Amino acid sequence: MESEKMVVTNRQEMADLVLRFREVLCSRLQQEVRAIVGYKGGSMSLALHWSDDVQMWMGYESAEDMQIGRYWTTFGLERPFPDQNMSITAEINFPMEGIDRRLGGAFVRTSEGGILVVHRGKIGGGRNGIGKSLFWDNYRGRMRMAIDGDRETDFAVIGDLDSASFAYEVRNFVAEVERIKNLR
Repeated sequence: MESEKMVVTNRQEMADLVLRFREVLCSRLQQEVRAIVGYKGGSMSLALHWSDDVQMWMGYESAEDMQIGRYWTTFGLERPFPDQNMSITAEINFPMEGIDRRLGGAFVRTSEGGILVVHRGKIGGGRNGIGKSLFWDNYRGRMRMAIDGDRETDFAVIGDLDSASFAYEVRNFVAEVERIKNLR
């Protein structure tokens, strides 16, 4: 493991990276559709960013981030239509600061100064047996180890934030989560 790979924990840097993460994806997912997104405990009307080319939507509510104390970003693979009920395929949620191993998403700064978007494998799905163990037992993507506070942790690599193909890398990760969930 390269010891220079470290999880980003600084509050301002997290805010900047989440903004960049969402902006990079929105630049590729240029169609906006307001739909109803269901989640455990409720649903909300949300602007979903979609692309026919990428075949993925992303939704987030910045005001909601502050209320729930994390950066909440949802993804799905079905084309959204206005006011349609949409199911979340995957979430990539980041802590506001520090390390929060209850959330799946993290940013890792590489020794070359790049930023990898990674995931801890924490998935949900509202059905028994869908969770972190199922994810790690069946994940077929790239992995990286990084310094994660006081320990080294294996992460699923979603993609390089500076990659020209980042939106497709995220889509591939979301499709892999869907494949894993469908095993149950």
